[in-house]
Amino acid sequence: NGKLPAVNLFIEKKADLNKADIKGDTPLSLASWEGHLDVVQALKEAGADMNKADDNGRTPISLAITNGQLEVVQALIAVEGVDVNKADTDGWTPILRASYHDHLKVVQALIAAKADVNTADNKSNSPLALAADYGYLEVVQALIAVDGVDVNKVNKDGWSPILRASRRGLVEVVQALKEAGADVNKPGDDGMTPLS
Repeated sequence: NGKLPAVNLFIEKKADLNKADIKGDTPLSLASWEGHLDVVQALKEAGADMNKADDNGRTPISLAITNGQLEVVQALIAVEGVDVNKADTDGWTPILRASYHDHLKVVQALIAAKADVNTADNKSNSPLALAADYGYLEVVQALIAVDGVDVNKVNKDGWSPILRASRRGLVEVVQALKEAGADVNKPGDDGMTPLS
């Protein structure tokens, strides 16, 4: 519940900091989800496993991202050995999750930490595709600014980021992708192009 004195007592008594509940949640994952930065830092200093995933494969950093806990995300990224590319059971990595939730500052922090911007989930959705699909222009701009980003990466249906954005009428996103070199003639598996 974020009460640092109680956490410090458990640390002092040598409690197992990586013990999970029936859902696989550890003290660190719960503190990350709730945004209890002081508890996260105490658990980190006491040696808690920063990459231990819950039963769905979500790590503390993924849980913090989902709940928009920027300070916790930044603290976790700063820890040596934290895997910023670890995927959950659906293939979602931290940068996919941050892009989907329109957490621009988190996306920028993950890019700075060398997160893989071309990663894809189990349905072949990339961070850029998710941001484009939902019209998150600033996230799209941050991602296309990364050297080596694949602006034409398609999902399982053959849809590229520009095709997704054009089908939703997201003109600014389409323009940004076009300027980044996206192929405006590339059709999806259904034969439709961004110009159709």
